Amino acid sequence: MRRRNDYAAIARAVGIERVFEVDSLEGLHSQFDKIVLEPGHTFTVLEVEPLREKPGGVPIDDVESKFRFGRYIEKKAGIKVFRHPIP
Repeated sequence: MRRRNDYAAIARAVGIERVFEVDSLEGLHSQFDKIVLEPGHTFTVLEVEPLREKPGGVPIDDVESKFRFGRYIEKKAGIKVFRHPIP
């Protein structure tokens, strides 16, 4: 997969020291605790294929994908990603 922007380099250029680049689900699993649970500002570039459909063929838009991922991080790490509770 070819990236158009080097987001990791941009993050480092503005002074973020904890920058991660992940290009597989296995990579995310192996680095998850270090990315999410260690203190400090963190920037993570996730280069993954977008999930386009739920089982059964119902499309998932980008906003829904963002919130599903954020809620997964909240549950898995026991931290708040979003300020508002699930309705």
